[in-house]
Amino acid sequence: MTGERLITLETQFENPGELGRLLLENRVGPVKERVVPYDLVFDRDGNPVDFKVGRDTEIKRLEDNGMRTMYKLAKMGYSHVFWLSPPEGPANYLEGRLVVAIVKKAGEETILECRGIPIIESYQTVWEKACQLINMGGVVMSGGLRNVEDLRQQAIGINLKDELPWDFCELVFGMNEVWEVIRQEKDLESTKRVVGVVGKVLSEIERRFGVVNQYNSIQAGIVFEHMMARSGWSIAGGNHGSTNIGLSATSSFNTLFSKSVGVIRPVEINGKRVCPCGQVLESGATVCKKCGAKFE
Repeated sequence: MTGERLITLETQFENPGELGRLLLENRVGPVKERVVPYDLVFDRDGNPVDFKVGRDTEIKRLEDNGMRTMYKLAKMGYSHVFWLSPPEGPANYLEGRLVVAIVKKAGEETILECRGIPIIESYQTVWEKACQLINMGGVVMSGGLRNVEDLRQQAIGINLKDELPWDFCELVFGMNEVWEVIRQEKDLESTKRVVGVVGKVLSEIERRFGVVNQYNSIQAGIVFEHMMARSGWSIAGGNHGSTNIGLSATSSFNTLFSKSVGVIRPVEINGKRVCPCGQVLESGATVCKKCGAKFE
């Protein structure tokens, strides 16, 4: 897990869609409620139009490479692309990620209709699922897959008879409840709902804080996260960062604010107790070693 914040309102305030996707992906709840639908659009040179991973760390470089192989496989004519990021590894991810992409267009502009899904599986199981995809006709770029870590920078292209791959996905990955949610377009409904709530909460943040900048971003983020939680959208720190609440668990502002909205509690992710800042807690721990938060 990185030391970054999931919610950085000074850069995300004008993009409620991005905030909605972050809230869905990192929501405290079952996997079927954390499916993130989005379009991945590339320009004629293969650069993502509005989705940037960055390359300032090794893990980001690997994942950016993985996204770019999705583009290359789409341009090669594959109808569907799968990208898997296993748990653990150099970034010590708490859980894995699966992206299932339907290639909608591959021309001057390339469009992939994606679903991002958490994988609550072991390092080895993710590798086995990738091998199963290869055995069923999947293809990777030159160099192939040597081990599970290669998955982070190598997507898998495949040609499927049906445009909607959900039956195939269920056959390979299980998780029948997840694919049923997608079949019924409940993930699209959830996205629309959370973005609507985000818009209302951002209006209140603007009323309270005015312009959100680097100096008040954490305080504004704490209020934002509390207000979203009260609307049913609680999040936990995870693979790509910590919550503002978790990072500020010992600050006087958060102590004062939390008295009116409830106590900070750990959540369970993949069978482990995790502090809102993203730190995995030892068995029976009542204090987080990373941020100092105390739990009942």
